[in-house]
Amino acid sequence: MLSRASKKLVADEALLPEIGPVRLNRELEKTIWADKPHLSLKELWVYLNRYTYLPRLKERDTLVKAVKGAISGQPGPFAYAERWNAENSSYDSLVVENAPHAPVVIDSASLIVRPQVAAAHQPVAIPTTEAEQLTDRWRPSW
Repeated sequence: MLSRASKKLVADEALLPEIGPVRLNRELEKTIWADKPHLSLKELWVYLNRYTYLPRLKERDTLVKAVKGAISGQPGPFAYAERWNAENSSYDSLVVENAPHAPVVIDSASLIVRPQVAAAHQPVAIPTTEAEQLTDRWRPSW
């Protein structure tokens, strides 16, 4: 009986076994993001289960897969961080793209981060030429 009810809900898209990061973000933009720079994944999971105007996900792993989808290739609609470090105003283990094997967990510290905010918190790579690297290596230290 329960199995049939679950199948019916999935068929009617009232219960989603999968959700892409773009669709999830579109739903968050309508109601939750507002002016927030990031959202706690634990809090988001609670929202998805509490509020009927948000999509219902079949299981927690569905949310994890959506976050992994956002960070596994090109930059997605949000980034992922293990936590916000208020002490130095930075995101710990911030991941924006090309991280298909990044460990994504749903807990009170883990976050999804708006792309503009994530871009502002990424370390800036200073391009150096091979000649500059060689010169620095052989430069006297006095």
